[in-house]
Amino acid sequence: MGLSSDEGSNVSSEGRGRLEAFCPYSIHVNDFAHMYNLIFKEGLRQFPKELVEIPTSISTHFNRSPQRRAKLAEIRWITASFRDLESC
Repeated sequence: MGLSSDEGSNVSSEGRGRLEAFCPYSIHVNDFAHMYNLIFKEGLRQFPKELVEIPTSISTHFNRSPQRRAKLAEIRWITASFRDLESC
């Protein structure tokens, strides 16, 4: 059995972690994606809350209404069309 973790206390507590003690022949592998996620979450706390919430607010605004979602799709289509014309 293999274990993947972020080195949390349930895996890496004093001596052998609880999971490793329960499964002594298991292979322990660090879950780097989870560790990076924790690092980025902590890093985002250094930014003003309002700045971090802007993308979420925009996404929520368009996802709550079918009309808004359709308008956003129209804007994206028009923008993509203009970009294609500029590259010619």
